[in-house]
Amino acid sequence: MDCSAIGLMSGFLRASLAMATVFGAACASAATLAELDDTLARIQYGFLTSDARAIERALQDVASYDTEERLAPLRSYQLAYGHWKLAQVAARTEGAQARTRNAAAAKAAKSCVEHARDAYSLDERMAEAYALEAVCSDMPRGFLRMAGLTGSCARSRPLRTALTLEPANPRILLIEAMCTGGKDAAGGVARWRKVVDAFARASATSAGKPDWGEAEALVMLGEHHLQRGEVLAAREALERALILAPDYDAAKELLAATAQRAH
Repeated sequence: MDCSAIGLMSGFLRASLAMATVFGAACASAATLAELDDTLARIQYGFLTSDARAIERALQDVASYDTEERLAPLRSYQLAYGHWKLAQVAARTEGAQARTRNAAAAKAAKSCVEHARDAYSLDERMAEAYALEAVCSDMPRGFLRMAGLTGSCARSRPLRTALTLEPANPRILLIEAMCTGGKDAAGGVARWRKVVDAFARASATSAGKPDWGEAEALVMLGEHHLQRGEVLAAREALERALILAPDYDAAKELLAATAQRAH
């Protein structure tokens, strides 16, 4: 083989190795992102089915991930989100003593705040992380079905920051609605209709982007309709929630309540 042929082959091999290295790095990055997307889906499902242990296992997996630098904010965000969902599930676990249940919920809420702060310290424009800090900061005592808030988080600086960064983000609007609270059923219907409409207008999510919240918003809308005796409107919202999340415990419970009201 002459020198020119050897040189040509050598160059080809170097180019092939370079391409393999780049391709391998891209695949590794995609796999890491896929793992984060998978654990987020597991956290969501654990919340929808009121399975605290499933959420805890998913959180353990997220905590064990050695993510590359660009994914570190997303990892912290998912830990914050997961601990928020764990706090909600722990707070309404039946059969647990009230003190034990509230202690577990408060511990998870505290972890949510810590991880949310980690997330936006790594990416100061991660708007949803500020919203998670706001909602979890208001959760140590007295938990309701979905939020358990006193209303102070609606006036908190983190929530204002989140709304300034992304005023149309449906998940931030969902947290704002939770934080607002209030006993006015008519106002609650309008508030949650606004959130549901925001989800309808939102762009489709992509890999690494959160996609939670729409079913929760529909359940809250249905619950407020039910409080006003608007059974048909409540049923419509709850059925839409179950199309999105067929195993959603809260939606199924409320839908059963609408059936009882109809008779």
